[in-house]
Parts: sequence; C-alpha cells; structure tokens
Amino acid sequence: MIGQRVRHVVEDRVGFVVGTAEAIGTRHTLVPVTIELSTRTELWPAALMELLPKVKQFPAHGGRFKAPPTYPLHLK
Repeated sequence: MIGQRVRHVVEDRVGFVVGTAEAIGTRHTLVPVTIELSTRTELWPAALMELLPKVKQFPAHGGRFKAPPTYPLHLK
C-alpha cells in the first residue's frame, strides 16, 4: 500500500501512503500519510481511509495520475 493515493473519509483530504501501518492496541491501525498540497505527514486511522480509484493512482500502481514537478506541493 506504500505509494498509493488515499482519501480521508471524514475530512475529505487526499494524501499518499509513505510507510507501513502501525498497530495501536488490538483493534486500531495508524498509517503514515503525506498530505497533498502540503509537506505535512500525519498518522491516519486505517478505518477512516479509502483508496482513490485506480485511474487516480500513480502509473506504478496501474493508474494515470501524473504528479507535477513540485508534488506534493502545487506551487504556481
């Protein structure tokens, strides 16, 4: 799942997974995600994440998303 683009279902923010999931207790898992339009990395609960459709994934994951040169920032 590293490198795949995901969406936070509550906050409707998009990011991409940058590390492996960390188990918190027996029922919860946190996943490190770098937020698009930012340099911020956060731990998102796996239960509140969904993968973006395949067409919106990076080409390495079978999608057609071409990142701009400044990705994850979108500088003008």
